[in-house]
Amino acid sequence: MFGGKIWSAADWSPCSRSCGGGQQTRALRCLRRATYQREEAAVQSLCPVMSPAQIQPCNTQACPPEWSSGAWSQCSKSCGRGMRKRSVFCRSTDPGASAVVVPDSMCRQHHRPKAQELCVMRRCPKNDRLHWTPTPWGEPNAAKSLAGWWGGGGGLRRTDH
Repeated sequence: MFGGKIWSAADWSPCSRSCGGGQQTRALRCLRRATYQREEAAVQSLCPVMSPAQIQPCNTQACPPEWSSGAWSQCSKSCGRGMRKRSVFCRSTDPGASAVVVPDSMCRQHHRPKAQELCVMRRCPKNDRLHWTPTPWGEPNAAKSLAGWWGGGGGLRRTDH
């Protein structure tokens, strides 16, 4: 039927969400059949009142729970190596719903973030009571096994004062 008006629908767009209910959209065009194999654009008001859907729901399945974590605590030491901690919990992630803490077993264990880690705020000041003292050459010391290589017996010794 030449001259008849029809709707032509484009492909659906990708879903707006991977889970929890998204949308897909597509464009519609009103076409007029000019010949058996050729169509041309027509004014939309000339096409049938009932048109194909332009929006449809997609990925309506619930989203899986995810790990969430709180802020890191302060380092347990003001200098040198300490520990810092944070809370880690499994929570629901459905869009539009308030996050709810769920049992840890519902989240993927190999994706769980660390709840504690080492921290170093700064190097500790050196202890004034410990220092290295040079020893005279030839005096036995901890480096004796290397004396032959160094060609002598002197070196450094740590002493408490």
